[in-house]
Amino acid sequence: MVDNITRRDRLQLTISGENVSPEMISAYELADYLIHINDAIDAMRDEMEIAIGNEPELALVGIAQGSARLELTLLSSLAVAMGTVTDAIQRNELDALPQKAKNAIQHLYARATNTRHTIRIVAEDADIGIPEAVIRPETSPGELSSIQQVKGITTLYGRCLGVWGERMPRAELQMADGKRMIISLEFRIAKQMASYLYDEVQLEGEATWISPAWELKKFHATNLLPATVVPVDEAFSILRERLGQYWQGVDAELFVNQQRYGEHEL
Repeated sequence: MVDNITRRDRLQLTISGENVSPEMISAYELADYLIHINDAIDAMRDEMEIAIGNEPELALVGIAQGSARLELTLLSSLAVAMGTVTDAIQRNELDALPQKAKNAIQHLYARATNTRHTIRIVAEDADIGIPEAVIRPETSPGELSSIQQVKGITTLYGRCLGVWGERMPRAELQMADGKRMIISLEFRIAKQMASYLYDEVQLEGEATWISPAWELKKFHATNLLPATVVPVDEAFSILRERLGQYWQGVDAELFVNQQRYGEHEL
């Protein structure tokens, strides 16, 4: 039955470069690319302790006619693992990967340099948390030294989508902007997080940002508090108490509807 089919996400692996055409790329080269991408995913699966069944992690389902674009599918449960790999490639920060994954990606860089190929990995669905990654023959791992990491204590808010792992607990959060992030946790926090599945949570911990863009890259949670959801009418009562005349006489539900839907008359 359809319900028993494990969900898979579609990816594209494109090989390009000067004078690159399907007949100029050997089956061995194609297999080598896929094997080492699969090795990287496999290493992250072990690192994140993601359990899977007997289905292949990464499968070749087609080759676009007249091009060197491979159509692939990936077990959806491994999207977070693949996303970690492609994010490391995108940032050129392979040291963040476990050694087996790092070795596999370094092999791809070496092959790209030798063959003058550009390797592009992209997910068909941009919302599954797998950023596009490009390996270019002119770029070596770790070459982008201008990127700096900054660490500090902060609070993170999000919706808990899953918790897993015993040796190195992980959780997946969905941020307010819809983006997903894998974070690490103290074991005691992971046990608590299991009670907040699909709920909003508030986490305190150490964050790692990438400058100069100040993009949050890593987060390790050390404390958990449930995010407090305050009813609209209660929130406006608090505003009235603190700001007095500015919110007196305001219909909370009417005001929120106007802001959400642009309704001026109900």
